[in-house]
Amino acid sequence: IHPYMLRKTKEEVLPELPEMIRTDLPIILSEEENKLYDLIRKEMLFDLKEKDISKIENPVTLQQTVVSLLRLQQLTGSMQLLGDNTKSSKIEALKELLPEWTESSKVLIYTRFSKLADILERELVEYNPLKITGEVTGREAIIEKFNYSDENKVLVITDASAWGVNLQNKCSIVVMMDIP
Repeated sequence: IHPYMLRKTKEEVLPELPEMIRTDLPIILSEEENKLYDLIRKEMLFDLKEKDISKIENPVTLQQTVVSLLRLQQLTGSMQLLGDNTKSSKIEALKELLPEWTESSKVLIYTRFSKLADILERELVEYNPLKITGEVTGREAIIEKFNYSDENKVLVITDASAWGVNLQNKCSIVVMMDIP
């Protein structure tokens, strides 16, 4: 894609921006989340053990493994991504941190899953969150509103919608709900 995409480093574009500070915040899953996580993980490992993966000729087996890994990632975001249970240790931890963060900055939250973006929009209603996913139209107007409205403290955005988003003027905290 090199001929079609221009990539510049932060130093080339805005050298006055401070260095990025990366902080990993470990989240302890609830007992209920842990049980489901272990169940999915054990089923996946059992399926892989039953088949000699070095000799897999059916790509469906690999696809099922990838789907299981995706389910594990969804579960750590919110149990609601896999069913009706609304438990989410990660969202609860985020809710504890947001009051302090939104005092001095706006917060950008990335997720791979549009359904998790919907959940975050609902759960963080007191911050008047804005949301950009693949289904949303008027992306530029939403970015403009986030940049210039004092009432919208949070922007939830999916990876698919993140290309070309420029928020450095108003947003200094970025949360990755799931590691891409």
